[in-house]
Amino acid sequence: MEQKNSSLFESATVPDLDLTRVDEPLQDPLQAQRNLMEERVEQVPPDQQTLDDEVLQILQQDQLQAQSAPLFDPANALIKAGILSPPQVESLRKNGANRPGYDLIVDVMEKKIALQRPVAEALSSETGFQLIPLRREEDFHTAALDGYELEQLEQDRILPYEQIGSTVKVAIADERGLVALNQFKTRERQQFEPAIVTLSNLEDGFRIMREKLITSMKGADAALFSGDVIGFVNLLLHASTSDGVSDIHIEPYAKSAVIRRRIDGVMQVWPTSEFLFENFVAITTRVKILAALNISEKRLPQDGAITITHDDLDVDIRVSVLPALFGERVVMRILNKGALDMNVDALGFDERELSALKRAVDAPQGMVLVTGPTGSGKSTTLYSVLNRINKPELNILTAEDPVEYQMEGIGQVQIKDEIGLSFSSVLRSFLRQDPDVILVGEIRDKETVDIAIKAALTGHLVLSTLHTNDAPSTVTRLLNIGVPGYMIASSLKLVLAQRLIRRNCPECREIDESLQLTDLKQLGFHSEEIHFQKGAGCDHCNGSGYKGRRGVYEVLEITDAIRDAIDHGKTADELRQVAQQEGFRTMQEIARELIVSGDLSFVEYGRVMLME
Repeated sequence: MEQKNSSLFESATVPDLDLTRVDEPLQDPLQAQRNLMEERVEQVPPDQQTLDDEVLQILQQDQLQAQSAPLFDPANALIKAGILSPPQVESLRKNGANRPGYDLIVDVMEKKIALQRPVAEALSSETGFQLIPLRREEDFHTAALDGYELEQLEQDRILPYEQIGSTVKVAIADERGLVALNQFKTRERQQFEPAIVTLSNLEDGFRIMREKLITSMKGADAALFSGDVIGFVNLLLHASTSDGVSDIHIEPYAKSAVIRRRIDGVMQVWPTSEFLFENFVAITTRVKILAALNISEKRLPQDGAITITHDDLDVDIRVSVLPALFGERVVMRILNKGALDMNVDALGFDERELSALKRAVDAPQGMVLVTGPTGSGKSTTLYSVLNRINKPELNILTAEDPVEYQMEGIGQVQIKDEIGLSFSSVLRSFLRQDPDVILVGEIRDKETVDIAIKAALTGHLVLSTLHTNDAPSTVTRLLNIGVPGYMIASSLKLVLAQRLIRRNCPECREIDESLQLTDLKQLGFHSEEIHFQKGAGCDHCNGSGYKGRRGVYEVLEITDAIRDAIDHGKTADELRQVAQQEGFRTMQEIARELIVSGDLSFVEYGRVMLME
């Protein structure tokens, strides 16, 4: 919303302005006064146009009195409608004389003398303005607020709610609104068209407009925020969703508070005003309320979830609250529901690796493991695989901690270790549920992997994740857990290791002139003809030089040669050599191809990929 320093209202008296017509928009009252004053000056002889101080003072007092009087008398409207009698009006005004900003209409509502609808009908009859219902969010358009300050509009009780051409439609519900209408000034060359609404409609309208303005704000607006706690939290959630943030960290310190957000896998400080530090406890409490957590518990960690509607879509947010030294630390993960509709063909696999993955997940039995650090996209890959194989003829069960996305046609179980509902106990129960496909969110111990491997050997397709650096070392990790080599060789069908890299911004890519030959050799390039690219930074990428992410995958398909190497207890390096003879490509090799194509920068390669 554009902010202007000029006041919304000019000191203008419009005593002869006829506002009783509703079939045409109102003209600018300031211009109407200018015309009136010019007419009056022309009627005065030139020798009498000089005013002495006393006459000028009287005229100024008359002007101030006219400015404070509404164009229509709400008391007269209520008397005509039989809602109040003249003595009642006199008594109400007398009792409210000492109350700043007294409003007769609001007083009648608060004292429950009349219902809202009859009062609104009385005002409509008195003013000639149409009585309209404003209930739905689509009735309010933030474009009508351009050039106005919502706080000032709320004080004056007049709400622009729609703009059609050069006409701004405004809503009024009480006496203060009628006074404000006397002095309401639209933008240059615009007209306004008043309408009467009920008091509750007007309050709802201001709330909806405030929420719409907040949800349309960008992250950079936080440094200028000056609203309330509810508005700040709404801004944080909606702006972060718009900015493609995956995680929000709210962190308290001794003399400050910081918000950091993870965008494209990298943490970035979100510039905020002093509002965050001054209202930190209230902000964390608001988050806990939204996540249905215990607001009085400040000594123990808590986990919850929030669902917001953004751009007409439901967005799920996981919330973790952790007691820290200077207050509660809050981390919120914004879940990407795009993973539910993701197809394995769209993940960015090369043809050879994609074909191997499809062969493994289309098989009726065996184990497929996805490995990589936290935040490398393992969940997205697994949900994409489930999308591929999710068919009515298959019974698919998942054990997850937590269940990130709800999928139709799949039985999903939330792990709860505190009550004994662990991965191993759930897996045992799964085997009594006649499954065809089992997804284990993570292999954490020997008991879980033993059950999973036995399930893979007895006619089930088992999908799971493991934390290892690359695909060949996954076999070594299973051996270290205590799984016999022959069982690994018999059950394991494929290991997928992955990373997420930031892509160079396509709008500002340029040759990286800072790199030397030694830098190229560090990555295995031995020719200066390779031109590394980087993003220079532009408006499209918010100056970062990166726009979006993509996966880099290495796929170890368990062939007969690799199975034989596992049986013989080969090391990870020896397994890698055997796999490379079978056509296996490491993540580093694939990343170097992305460097040549211009998708990946030298800096990003060093940040994400393991150096060989």
